[in-house]
Amino acid sequence: MALRDRSTRLTPLLLSLSLLAACGDDGPSTDGADETATSTDTETGDSGDGDGDPGDGDGDPGDGDGDGDGDGDGDGDGDGDGDGDGDGDGDGDGDPGDGDEGLACPIVNECIIGCGGNMACEDACLAEASPNALIESEALLACIADNNCNNQDCIENNCPGELYSCYTGTGTCSQLVACAEMCADDEVCQTDCYVEASGLAQQQVETLEQCSLDNNCEDDACVAELCNGPLQSCIGGMSDTLPCQLIAECLIECDGDPVCDATCVPATPESQAEADSLFACAQEQMCEDFACTQMACPAEWGACVSGDATCADIAACFEGCQGAGLCEYTCLTEGEFMGQALFGALNQCVVDNACEDQDCIDANCAMEAMACGL
Repeated sequence: MALRDRSTRLTPLLLSLSLLAACGDDGPSTDGADETATSTDTETGDSGDGDGDPGDGDGDPGDGDGDGDGDGDGDGDGDGDGDGDGDGDGDGDGDPGDGDEGLACPIVNECIIGCGGNMACEDACLAEASPNALIESEALLACIADNNCNNQDCIENNCPGELYSCYTGTGTCSQLVACAEMCADDEVCQTDCYVEASGLAQQQVETLEQCSLDNNCEDDACVAELCNGPLQSCIGGMSDTLPCQLIAECLIECDGDPVCDATCVPATPESQAEADSLFACAQEQMCEDFACTQMACPAEWGACVSGDATCADIAACFEGCQGAGLCEYTCLTEGEFMGQALFGALNQCVVDNACEDQDCIDANCAMEAMACGL
């Protein structure tokens, strides 16, 4: 399926999710047990405060534009750029200005291809590109030209790295949803939002979309009830990065292929450093899979798959995940080995007794809960 088709097909779901993100909350805190969790504003998808660029000199009391914000542009957001999103960059997407303002790489390339060799037209396309897209687009087009490609197979075989960079970004799933909310029915905008998201975020929103389709969901309540895990993975803010073990497994499987390595993200600085250390040892020991590293690289393996969180910390972290699988996996790997074992015993008891409330846990798993510190 073409990317444009895929991103357009996601639009109804994304618009619905944006309402859920705006109305919901991020769930309870995890007391620091999940060190890979990132704080994401599910309403705006960024860390900005929405007041635009201060001190731009465009506003004064009584500016006469009738919107009451004093900036003279008439849009009412107070930033003076006239687009109404409050970030002051004039692109209408509400982001803080990180190099993504403008058209994304795939849209720029589509525009250039449509020019049919007209240089003035191509220059106009490039003028609309974001700074990031300009770099990515030029790299991809150069690779296509160098390899004389005139079909998709040629591009995929000869320019995989450039293609991946063009079609993925760094945005989280919740940022993708927030971005889509601003697009209404604009398909170019929808595609732009999609390709500015990380590969992980794209997978998360596609998983959520598939769950919605499988359950014939037509409203927010259905998605929240039947697809809660994928929903929380997308908008909960605690599944935006990969833990060390998943990164290391990916790097080992990639075996030094730089294009493949680029897919082993996103990561926190800590998890990336741990994964890189373990991967370096795995190469020295000629490990071909992650399992080999437990014996061949015990110190690096231990640092990768465990942390210092207690069993109680892990439990609190799990609760904060609200069913998001990646978040729960990360919580477990942030625990010390004893904490992991104690939590595993408690969790098994809960499963064995089909417990769905605290009363059941108190009645059937009191010893395991006490050992966990709960």
